[in-house]
Amino acid sequence: MGMKHEERQADIVQGTIDLCAEEGVGKITTQGIANRIGVAQATIFKHFKNRDDVFAAVLRWLSGQMFKTIEGEFKKADTSASQRLQTILTKQLNFANKNRALPRILFSDRLHSDSSVLKGIVQNVLRRYIEALTELIKEGQVSGEFATDIDPLQAAEHIAASIQGTLMRWSINDFNFDLPAQAEQLYHFNLCSLKVQPETAQLADKDL
Repeated sequence: MGMKHEERQADIVQGTIDLCAEEGVGKITTQGIANRIGVAQATIFKHFKNRDDVFAAVLRWLSGQMFKTIEGEFKKADTSASQRLQTILTKQLNFANKNRALPRILFSDRLHSDSSVLKGIVQNVLRRYIEALTELIKEGQVSGEFATDIDPLQAAEHIAASIQGTLMRWSINDFNFDLPAQAEQLYHFNLCSLKVQPETAQLADKDL
């Protein structure tokens, strides 16, 4: 008996993830995916319309797994905003370290210029992530951890950009440095731009 539809789709997605991590996106074909998982090329087309349809499923799976990893941290009201931010950044880099296909797809020509569908998926994921970060920063401002004279949305966008930059550098360098080890540095870099500066605090005290 053959695999069920959902099981075969998951098998195809995982095979594509493995290939993306090893070869990048540009070299991948439906025949290559079929060879990877040991099926005929026709089997791929029974479950997906074309190669981009496979990549879309890969992106949805990766983004879904990433959010499962970090979404609970956004809601931990009993933990400080800065501690939650540190945990989120650490978990994100750990996730990417285990899923090298993620930066390969994110920074591929296929995503940036060839497929509006793939681009749309990533745009939605990024929007959702920035919205969650924005709310976290607002909580930090209310609690007095973060400066109130910064724009929460802009700060969230800068944090997202710093993560993207780190992932791009890692991918371009063929994963030749310890990505999880970058989390501490990334956290402190972003925290410096969020924290209340001593002179700001002194001015606030004078106003009181």
